Amino acid sequence: MFSCLCSQHASNVQLEEEDSVPSITVKVTLKSKLGLQNVRLSVFSPFPIAVNQDTFTFPIIGDMSNPTQSLVSFFQRGNSVPSSLTAEASVTYTTPSGAPRIAQTQFDLPLQLICKACLPVKTAVHKITIDTNKAPVNLNDLFPDLLGENAGGPGNALGFQFFSGPKVTVLASKTSQRYRLQSDTLEAMWLILKSLIDRLYAYHQSIGAKGFKCSFQGAMPLQEYFDTIDLHYELRMNAERYRELLAQRASQFRAIQRRLLTRFKDKTPAPLQNLDTLLDGTYRQILALAEAIEENRQKLVICSVSLSAATKIITKLIELAHSLNPKECKVLESALSPNVIVDGQQGWEESTDAAVTHLLRTCLAKTAKDQTINPSPLQLPRETTKIKKHITILCDRLSKGGRLEIEGLPEVPEDKPKLHIPARPIHQPKAAAPPVESPRDMGMTPRQEPIPEEMPAPPQDTLYSEKGPLGELPPLAAAPKGSSLPPLTSKLGTGLSAMTSKSTLPDLKNERVEDKSLEGTVPDLDELTAGIDSVLSNGNKEPESVYSMAS
Repeated sequence: MFSCLCSQHASNVQLEEEDSVPSITVKVTLKSKLGLQNVRLSVFSPFPIAVNQDTFTFPIIGDMSNPTQSLVSFFQRGNSVPSSLTAEASVTYTTPSGAPRIAQTQFDLPLQLICKACLPVKTAVHKITIDTNKAPVNLNDLFPDLLGENAGGPGNALGFQFFSGPKVTVLASKTSQRYRLQSDTLEAMWLILKSLIDRLYAYHQSIGAKGFKCSFQGAMPLQEYFDTIDLHYELRMNAERYRELLAQRASQFRAIQRRLLTRFKDKTPAPLQNLDTLLDGTYRQILALAEAIEENRQKLVICSVSLSAATKIITKLIELAHSLNPKECKVLESALSPNVIVDGQQGWEESTDAAVTHLLRTCLAKTAKDQTINPSPLQLPRETTKIKKHITILCDRLSKGGRLEIEGLPEVPEDKPKLHIPARPIHQPKAAAPPVESPRDMGMTPRQEPIPEEMPAPPQDTLYSEKGPLGELPPLAAAPKGSSLPPLTSKLGTGLSAMTSKSTLPDLKNERVEDKSLEGTVPDLDELTAGIDSVLSNGNKEPESVYSMAS
């Protein structure tokens, strides 16, 4: 139906200015033997990669001699490390007989879109060592498109820096058949690790070497992985608590409104007894909570991408450590899913815990007692202890010879790495920028585009700071009566990079009216909690104690 062709030189885009962002242009070609009308093309890119246009509509296509083409530019938007470089294009159309159809294809974007070459870093917090059964390859031959400052070096060390900040160093041993990746951020190593393994397989197959194999013999970075899980869970708990507080304040706001309307409709004028001040304070609390919910959601999106990348690292290391076949890899990825959904009734923790528990009860069960383990309910757990324990048991039983073999599953074809190593970039003197051409006459040449004004990127120091994984969120008030949520702890994971420097949201508890003329007459909002709870429990019948307290 259609094909995607990436620009041959777009992967060699180099940054000329610190504020510039590289982009790559992809040409999407649609071909059809039959005449089709109202064809809709949709382009999806993984966060934080964005496209200049994600939807195209074509009134009619069908001329094979003149196929329909569209140019789509991809660039990084936002200050986080992506967990995937696979983009997707889909076309929806209706056949002449009236049957709806859809066609899809996927294509990989180059590493230059999200990172650039830098000097190797000697020390790092996280390290992963990959063993092979062949002599080490010169890294300059594996990454000829990402040499940069390392061009002309010995080829045993390369550095990569993501545009969001983290650095990853790849080292090739001179005496052993090992490669080491190290970085201060665990999730940043995933794309470099995947690219290194794919390029190693492609290199040895291109030179005719047979039997090449990668393996992993080190300790699983489970503690760093669990820190990322704890941070994701903490953000989900914050979201639930904020929603409950917002619902409570909204109900309080409506109750005060009803009492004010009653006072205004009364034929006998009566003093408001500071109800108008209470209404204003509640309104400002609602605005602050709404801002806190939005800020927390942005952090949750970024943390979800980090958790997805960390999960892919763990599943890849398990595959290399225990030589899992494609069928077993499919089962493992189904249990430890890298698809972390932000908005949904069921979160990643409960669904993953249920899937891992099922594996421990079936193919990884040691005794009949293990098969009687009751799965946890699919609801937000009170803590992450169980899921971390089950993941640890999963890794332990695989290390003792367990296999992920489930009867009835279809055979999965082996996923062979793509045999492609980019050619070395030709260093030429910089020429003047060519004039802008129309989309139909535009050649597939590299472009460098700053981030558009309508989609600004956050500052570099916003998401990676040294103030802790969550920064400083506004303090949460006491949980409403009847809440099933446990109190949040201040102990957060340290494996994930800090995502914000400091929250700018107001303090809900210490908020005061700015008008000095009202000093001494404004009641403390927290002192009205008991009366407001009575209002909420009695519906429209507000007790008189609320207003006596307000006075």
